[in-house]
Amino acid sequence: MKRWKPPQHILGALTIFDGRSGARGVLLKLCIAASLLWMFGGTAGALDWPVAKKVLTATFGENRWNHFHDGIDIGGGNQQVHPSADGEIIFRFEEGSDSRDLPTGLGSFLVLQNTSEFRTLYAHFQKGTMISDKTSVTTGDVLGIVGDTGDSLGSHLHFSVIDTKKGEYLNPLTLLPPLEDTQSPVISSVSLEQNKKSVALGSPMSIPAGKTSLLATVYDPSQYVDYYNPMAPFEIDAAVNGQQLFKITYDRLKAKDGKMYLQPSDGRTFDNYYVATWQVRLGTFELKPGDARIVVTAHDFSGNESSRSYDLTVPAAESGSGATGAGG
Repeated sequence: MKRWKPPQHILGALTIFDGRSGARGVLLKLCIAASLLWMFGGTAGALDWPVAKKVLTATFGENRWNHFHDGIDIGGGNQQVHPSADGEIIFRFEEGSDSRDLPTGLGSFLVLQNTSEFRTLYAHFQKGTMISDKTSVTTGDVLGIVGDTGDSLGSHLHFSVIDTKKGEYLNPLTLLPPLEDTQSPVISSVSLEQNKKSVALGSPMSIPAGKTSLLATVYDPSQYVDYYNPMAPFEIDAAVNGQQLFKITYDRLKAKDGKMYLQPSDGRTFDNYYVATWQVRLGTFELKPGDARIVVTAHDFSGNESSRSYDLTVPAAESGSGATGAGG
């Protein structure tokens, strides 16, 4: 897919992100929670859900083959889409209506300017249904009908939140009214990686001391559909002997130096975080000799929690064995 080179009249609406593969070819800057909550009253529910039937099928930060998912996906069939907040339509694209080098991933989509810095994006409209008779809209207006234009495996709305000043994506679930959710995340496996070799943890077991990466396969099943539909969790914590080593929160994504960074988990890009579709690299630490208890905990946005623990024996490296010793 070619990278999008937008004409001058829409440069103010979108900001280019040249991803490694160019699959999307566009980074829509999303806002951080603090600025948006301040602008919209300081509480969750600052935005309205853009559809009446709220069937959440994909969450923020998921593995999308070569990039983080920069919003949420909402199913529920071909229903009406409304603005999440009042605003002005600053960009509108109908799939197939323009021969210019525009991305096809979003299909038919539009962008609203909701405040001086805050924007929302709505994508995959059913072709020919997007609003065209006005630019100033309120939450009571109909923007269009949910469809499956663009890069879509089925009818759904892709919804993103944008802050052009901060250059960040924000998890929309931090601003939308909460959904009822009683399904806990699943931690299907936890592994340790040393010298590029990975071993799945059981308990108890013996692992040599040294530089070690902690990997976990984690997903949050959607309870809004009657089929297997894994989604990303909201937070993953990892601790050794009661001391927290890593905390990953799917709160926002920041564009920096041509990459997207998962925030507030500094330094985690798509390439160094995702190992497989649902397997992530939580971080690297020095595994020291002695007894070690590793605990990995996952939370979804509703606060449901799952945890797995493993008891390890970590022998000291033998003299002259060439193994990496523990740090002081």
